[in-house]
Amino acid sequence: MQKKWDRTADIIIIGAGTAGLYAAIEARKAGESVLILEKMRDADWRSSLPVIAGVIDFAGTKYQEERGIKDSPAKYAGDGVNYCGGLPELWKAMTDEHLKVLRLFEEELNLKPKGVIGGWGHSVARSHTFDGPQILKKLEDRAKELGAVILWEHSAKQLVTDPEKGVIGVLATHKGKELSFEAGKATIIATGGFGRNLDLVKEFGPDYLVNAIPLMPPSHTGDGLLMALKVGAATRHIKHGPKASLPTCVDRKTDTSIMYEGAIAVNKEGKRYIREDKWYGYISDAGVKQPGGFFYLIYDDAIRTETKKSFPTWLRHKEYKGDTIKELAKNMGIDPEGLREQIEEYNADVKRGRDTKFERSTLDGNVGVPIPLEKPPFYGMKCTASMTSFKGGIRIDAKARVLDWSDKPIPRLYAAGECTGGFFGAGTYIWGTMTVMSMSMGAIAARHS
Repeated sequence: MQKKWDRTADIIIIGAGTAGLYAAIEARKAGESVLILEKMRDADWRSSLPVIAGVIDFAGTKYQEERGIKDSPAKYAGDGVNYCGGLPELWKAMTDEHLKVLRLFEEELNLKPKGVIGGWGHSVARSHTFDGPQILKKLEDRAKELGAVILWEHSAKQLVTDPEKGVIGVLATHKGKELSFEAGKATIIATGGFGRNLDLVKEFGPDYLVNAIPLMPPSHTGDGLLMALKVGAATRHIKHGPKASLPTCVDRKTDTSIMYEGAIAVNKEGKRYIREDKWYGYISDAGVKQPGGFFYLIYDDAIRTETKKSFPTWLRHKEYKGDTIKELAKNMGIDPEGLREQIEEYNADVKRGRDTKFERSTLDGNVGVPIPLEKPPFYGMKCTASMTSFKGGIRIDAKARVLDWSDKPIPRLYAAGECTGGFFGAGTYIWGTMTVMSMSMGAIAARHS
């Protein structure tokens, strides 16, 4: 039993990212005192929000109605269960909650979406676009405004348990000093994934990609997962954590989604190897298994111009250029004749209305149809796989309670966000879901604490 605590609060939250900050806001609104332990400094990158550039899913909004899109939380949950293989009770809990997140954005953070776009895995367009870094700052400011206390550079190391009460606090270090924090009512783990912990990635990732580039925050080292495991927590879908994510530029280590604007994916022989409107992980996973271990995204000036206008962050990579397809191929080290033949075949298919090779049918997830690559100059990027947000982790229930291997709640312990599992049992992902899932489950965790 811990005899003396350095500080006490009703709710201790481990992690000042998307899930943790939102949980803090909800807890403070309920009148609970809140301490957030964050191992990074306050100016450090610690959230996955910037990775997805602020794309957040909401279903049944006025912004969709303005575009004539009919949607509902139940439809969103159905897509999650059917496409992602998630647990129905988790998806229902999350989607029942998620429109409150949008309401908070509008009423308390003065944030409104810039637009609504489609995304892979969705049956309708429901991905609302925001400025990712701006959201995190506004969540942080709102949490502090409501009275939540954030302790920066405090690295949580261990959960303190009591045989009768359950989890009663957290041990942490700050600048070499060991500190103890008492949780009067509950502890919420919101530490993100474990992509920066190579030992955990290798242990839990049966399809571990040796050359994958980690693009998640440096704080995502699995601290919360390890602490939860030590007190008997179970995992769910954890093998889907270390999954390939977006195609990533080998030269600059920046990811892109330009295939959803019309680029095609080819191997070193210049041949397409997959339908480019599949979930982004499949493109990368199959790409690094191509000859030489790399793959290439090819596009023309028309696609580049549209991308620069709509999604300029998708053009952060090193671009190769050629006035002709053959010139581009030579500049990139791809078989020139193979790429020329592939482009001609693809363009002919598109103009006939059917991709006979892979049945590609859409762009940007579910909006638009394939377009030919015929306007010079032509461009390309050399790619490998990356890992961004993880899709498996600590087992939780619909109240965000951490469960043991018998599916019994560990008293006074909750978890939310990327450190949890249960939403992506098929290893597939619906674009823009991680952020809204993190905030929604963070709210649920705070409310049930």
